[in-house]
Amino acid sequence: MTRILFAGQLLLISCCGIAPLGAANIAFDSAADAVYNNGWQAGDNGGFGFTPWAFLPQGSAGQFMGTSTANGDGLDDGNSQGIAGDSDIDTAGRSWGLFARNGNSAIAAFRQLTGGPLSIGQAIEIDFDNGSVDTTQFAGLQFITNSDYILFRYHGGDSTYEVYSQNLTAHQQSTLGFADEGLSFNLLRTGSTTFDLKVTLRNGNSQTLPLTTLDGNVMGIVLQNSASGLSPANDAFFNSMRVGVVPEPSSVVMLAFGCVGLTRRYRQWRK
Repeated sequence: MTRILFAGQLLLISCCGIAPLGAANIAFDSAADAVYNNGWQAGDNGGFGFTPWAFLPQGSAGQFMGTSTANGDGLDDGNSQGIAGDSDIDTAGRSWGLFARNGNSAIAAFRQLTGGPLSIGQAIEIDFDNGSVDTTQFAGLQFITNSDYILFRYHGGDSTYEVYSQNLTAHQQSTLGFADEGLSFNLLRTGSTTFDLKVTLRNGNSQTLPLTTLDGNVMGIVLQNSASGLSPANDAFFNSMRVGVVPEPSSVVMLAFGCVGLTRRYRQWRK
């Protein structure tokens, strides 16, 4: 694990300060936003509900806009737990990319929630495509609090993904094998210091990992590539960040009934 992980954490925490009262604002952004038409740069602030992007590069590393289908085997062929022809995690043909070309290189991209930390019942979601990762290096992301973080990563050479919390003292090895074409994350706050992290592969396979943290007030996210390799096959991609409220089951049922009612009225009107 490189210094970038810890330096990035400290930088974001210093920006956040003490977590304000209130819940995180509803938020959304994707690589399709027009603000990224001229690249992915510090200060860009596409979508809504997040603070602008900040970057911490080290060595031969940086950020760019590109297609997530170009990493790994370089094909949108569905191999390694994907679906052929689904564009991997791209929107409008592109995603946010991070490269780190050698063993002394790493980069972290930071973004903070607005309004406050995730409240109980709120979730933050994001898509991730790790591509190929050199042995002993990693690509992944952190969900940051004022005194703790949740780290999800693919460590080069491993057969599955891993998750850390409680300042790296708690560790879980997932059952999800290496995926070449992307994953989606849903981090749901379930209690004062507890979360459910649901990870879903592009082919639909998923796993939910229960997590306990020292501090449950998730305030931001850090995207990372740590010396993953010399080739574009090693680039890490991210996309489609969102913050929302997970509805209660009864609310989902009511919404379904409401949709049925609206459909019936529409059909009657069409007659």
